[in-house]
Amino acid sequence: MNILIITWLFPPSNGGVESYTYNLAKNLSKEHKITILTCLGHYPTEKKEKFKIYRMKEMYPYGRKKEDYGKIYKKVLEILKKEDIDLVHSHNLVCLETSFTKAIVNAVKSKDLPLVDHCHDARFKYLNKELKYEKFDRIIAVSKFVKKRLINLGFNKNILEVIYNSSDSKVFNSGKYSSLQAKKFFRIPLNKKVIIFPSRAIRTTTGEFGEQKNFITLLNSTKLIKKDFGDDFVVIFPVKVGMKRKNDAIKKTLYSLREKLKKDGLIENVIPITKKVGYENMPLLYKTANIMCTPSTEEAFGLVFLEASLMQLPVIGAKSGATKEIVINGKTGFLVPPKNKKRLAKIIVRLLKSKEFRDKIGKAGRKYVKDKFDSNKMLTEVERTYKKVLENRKVIYLVRHPETKNNRENRLTGWEHSQYTSEGNKQFAKISNYFKDYQGQIFSSDLKRTSKLAVSIAKKNGIKPIITPLLRERNFKETLPHHTYETESSVAKRTKKFYDKYHPRKAIIFTHGAILRHIARHYLITNRNEFEEPRNVIFKIETNKNAAKLKKIRL
Repeated sequence: MNILIITWLFPPSNGGVESYTYNLAKNLSKEHKITILTCLGHYPTEKKEKFKIYRMKEMYPYGRKKEDYGKIYKKVLEILKKEDIDLVHSHNLVCLETSFTKAIVNAVKSKDLPLVDHCHDARFKYLNKELKYEKFDRIIAVSKFVKKRLINLGFNKNILEVIYNSSDSKVFNSGKYSSLQAKKFFRIPLNKKVIIFPSRAIRTTTGEFGEQKNFITLLNSTKLIKKDFGDDFVVIFPVKVGMKRKNDAIKKTLYSLREKLKKDGLIENVIPITKKVGYENMPLLYKTANIMCTPSTEEAFGLVFLEASLMQLPVIGAKSGATKEIVINGKTGFLVPPKNKKRLAKIIVRLLKSKEFRDKIGKAGRKYVKDKFDSNKMLTEVERTYKKVLENRKVIYLVRHPETKNNRENRLTGWEHSQYTSEGNKQFAKISNYFKDYQGQIFSSDLKRTSKLAVSIAKKNGIKPIITPLLRERNFKETLPHHTYETESSVAKRTKKFYDKYHPRKAIIFTHGAILRHIARHYLITNRNEFEEPRNVIFKIETNKNAAKLKKIRL
């Protein structure tokens, strides 16, 4: 299968969505051809991967111009054709601005391709309810919390499903790394106990501390922890380097933080990690720590809880969002009320005082995460979703042959040949132009007035057409040699044979009026009057599960 993954969050940028999309692409590429469309990297080099990466600055969601949406639309079309894409898996389209999402959705749907979106966010200010009517074939929510939020906003619950994120237990394996080497690499005091906040403390879009990740509550708890441990502990957090225009704001935020720490007597207890931390360095960063703490509010999932647990660290989160779906309070980690610095400090002190207690929670956490959030299991679920979408969704174009002389004279033609009229030649050109960039199957009756058009379009698009007598017009003349008059029931049986033999899913079927109506019945469209139209109409049938929609395209 050829899959296009569309995400503006992708390495070398670092974060939960970046880690997930990278690992998804890496694992899918073992069995499928994977292509990525993302924004330009903030770093000069591109790591060589088994999948192809397209980058464009217009994919970055901030500061777009009106003309950028057209560029995005054209780029998606270019990739769909060039890479012969079968399915598109986007990430967080339901969380982004309407014009951006519509540009991508319209491009994908113009090629009749299935679109699966993956929602990694649950904050109401980001979820875009204007997109609830967009043509997503499936929306994957990373947690029950996210799914509930989407339903509350009016998204169709029938296309929603929960697939939890996962993390690689082979990569995040504490036994592969040395604590001493890890601390030296990140220049962390060797003799201090370490509490790590691995999430984005400072937002790269603003250069300021973000409210949702709630680093400030951990920061405020350090005064209370210091009463028990003095300067024998340190809180560390990575500072993600963003786009150049935001780096000055980040430096300003760090300067203000240092001044506050000096004033509060905590300068020895908080260390920002300014060294670049990519996905490949995350296990080493966790290895510096004794405890992982991210008391974020309304967390959509929280990949850091999986990673830290696999590294056998006791984890602390907030009783908010999806964290409650990941951490078993008191067994695999701890959940505290959001923004309660006293409760947070109490749990941290308890863990810092007992290595045995930390080890017990850490081991339980690794076992739980390894069993419940196994990366192979989650990958299988994603592939199963792809398969369901492809099986349930069909896009069929039904096309009658261009007008012939017999049609013009209202004569039944049956299996005889009849030349196109001048109007028929015009119809031939219009139909050919409509399907000039078509990718999919092409089926045709073997009668020349139909197959001529099918073969011409197939040749221009590099497709091998299937020409079959099963799609022939009904035989109306008893006098034809070796043929007998065909009844309606015999025509129905013939078209059923075609359907049962080929099971078309994404196809153009070039045929005749009588056959066209019988084929439509297979897609639950039984009103014969729907097809009493001139020959300059293409009938498009879209199905999803047991529902079918007929659209008439007038040329």
